[in-house]
Amino acid sequence: MNDLAVVFIILALIALILTVAFGFVLFTSKNEKRKLMKKTKIAALISAVLVPIMTCSAFYIYSLDTEVCVDLITVPDLKGLEYEACSENGGEYTLIVESYEYSSEYPEGTIIHQNLPAGRRQSDYGYEIKCVVSKGKAPEETD
Repeated sequence: MNDLAVVFIILALIALILTVAFGFVLFTSKNEKRKLMKKTKIAALISAVLVPIMTCSAFYIYSLDTEVCVDLITVPDLKGLEYEACSENGGEYTLIVESYEYSSEYPEGTIIHQNLPAGRRQSDYGYEIKCVVSKGKAPEETD
């Protein structure tokens, strides 16, 4: 959930609580009511206006798609690409070698696996992708 939406929801709840509290004050005895009438009416009116505005704002912000609020970056598919070429990406992501493994399918220096799925949307620039790099064919596989 968007942080701004949480703030609006909290403010709407506070405004609702204030409206209910001022409603109780409005229904007190006539003597007490006369003393507090002007202040209470103004506060209750402000709360009555704020509650729907804050609630609608909170739901609107909550319903917004994150892509509208934040520039998202798509995680590239690095599987089968050379590690050296992928590590020079201009800072969009940081490529970290998690391990090296033998592979009969991928040549030495090629990325076999990445921890973030390709196509995933990232909201932060400079995110980390951990990968497994091929060591080439296993010694027993070479002829």
